[in-house]
Amino acid sequence: MEKQQVFLAPGTYELASGRRHVFTAQELRKIVSNTLDIQARGYQIPVLLGHPEPGSDAGSPKLEFPLPDASDAYPILGRLEDVWQNEDGGLEFRLNVYDDEAELPEFTSPEIRRRFVLPDGSEVGPVIAHVALTDAPTNTDQQPLEAIPDAVQFSMTNLVETLVDQEVRVRDNLRERIDTARYLPLALRERLHDAVGTVQLSQEAEPVLSLGGLLQMLEETLPAAVTAPATVASHPSGDAFYGEESGQRSRDLARQQLSHAGFLKA
Repeated sequence: MEKQQVFLAPGTYELASGRRHVFTAQELRKIVSNTLDIQARGYQIPVLLGHPEPGSDAGSPKLEFPLPDASDAYPILGRLEDVWQNEDGGLEFRLNVYDDEAELPEFTSPEIRRRFVLPDGSEVGPVIAHVALTDAPTNTDQQPLEAIPDAVQFSMTNLVETLVDQEVRVRDNLRERIDTARYLPLALRERLHDAVGTVQLSQEAEPVLSLGGLLQMLEETLPAAVTAPATVASHPSGDAFYGEESGQRSRDLARQQLSHAGFLKA
């Protein structure tokens, strides 16, 4: 039976010795990479009933699993099938537990080693050495193992949202965010609206506009006084966005306003 769980999130953890350890998203990424590396070399990460002594051979990755022995203090219950980092930076894994009818603990506790020594003397680390099943996880926020069904049955009546509907919803949400942005110039707002219709959507991440596309929009929508520095004149107050031709327009506008207010002498 395959089971899945989010088992480690970025944060500060209190170890059994009373010390604390900070797991950053970058370190968790290394754990994933190194664990997959030793798996590619033929090692299997055992799932055990409880924790052996830290760093012991009983809790180490193995090239071959020994035959089950009822006298084993920490019997092997299965193996780690896969491990990955989710979008929140946390680690998830999928375990293959051999006996799906046995009443086993619902939580996990991985042993993570700073280094694992290979037969040629080289080292890999940090790495997941084994996964222990336990009823009392150190991480009290941990969710129980979730069983992955071997088969699922469904019909069209179970359909919540088609991919087309999902795409329309995502693009509408993007346009709404553009409309509610306070400081976007009208021309840039219109160009972003057009881009929403063509930007590529992803199931894993928020749609992203390429840097090249964004630069082109800015170049095509910014005022001439900004995009043509040679025409920019010094403003008395030091403002940068002031063009040569805007001075006369400003004087005309001021004269017009004073005339309407009755303050301009004939």
